[in-house]
Amino acid sequence: MKRTLSLCASVAALLLLWLPASAAEDANPGTASAEKPPELTKEEKTEKEARMACKAKICEIIATRDPVGENVSCDIVKTWREEDITKMLGGKISWPWGNAVCQSKLDLPRASLAKAMSEPEYQIVMPEQKVRCTLAQKDNR
Repeated sequence: MKRTLSLCASVAALLLLWLPASAAEDANPGTASAEKPPELTKEEKTEKEARMACKAKICEIIATRDPVGENVSCDIVKTWREEDITKMLGGKISWPWGNAVCQSKLDLPRASLAKAMSEPEYQIVMPEQKVRCTLAQKDNR
């Protein structure tokens, strides 16, 4: 089971490698925080739900090890708020634009994910995953 969780976590991390979680999105309600994260917009909530559904699909394949069924195919969208980008840059680089919206189509073969869990050694060869980001002008959010 440890291997399943570890691989599931690794694949989920790869899924969002180019989209690290923002403070507003993944705040832990049980943790005391100096500032309350801003409320997610309707679009941000929809984006988050779609990413979570994709991660759940990947983890389900890995946990069941079932090679039969649909491949993973997810449209992933993440909106980065201007203030979050500025905070991540830590004042070292200025951010002259507004929000950034990044999109990618994630395609993973189901059989490869299942085999990675059932074979003693297996190397997954993933197809190239492209990411496209659109930057808004500061006055055009």
